[in-house]
Amino acid sequence: MKIGIDLDNTINTSASTIKLFSLLTFALQDKAEIHIITNRDTGEDSKQKTIEELKKYSIYYDKLAITANKHNYIIDNNINVYVDDTDETFINIPSSRSEEHTSEL
Repeated sequence: MKIGIDLDNTINTSASTIKLFSLLTFALQDKAEIHIITNRDTGEDSKQKTIEELKKYSIYYDKLAITANKHNYIIDNNINVYVDDTDETFINIPSSRSEEHTSEL
């Protein structure tokens, strides 16, 4: 299973959500491939700061994607479950793909 999780306003919303996603990602590390998907500046400094932030929060992940096109990343990487604070990303995923994944859950 592949799980995608947004960083800004999802993982880092509060101390409680940071703790929740830290526990969740570590609990699932042997059961799923964890993708952190965020829309931030794609420069090397931004990437390094994001890596440091995830380390500070004790978030386990297999892949980090910094992209403005989250929906394409989700489709291209066959993400099964995705958690985000906004529905914008879901709107851009074709309905047949959304229905397929909804029925799997």
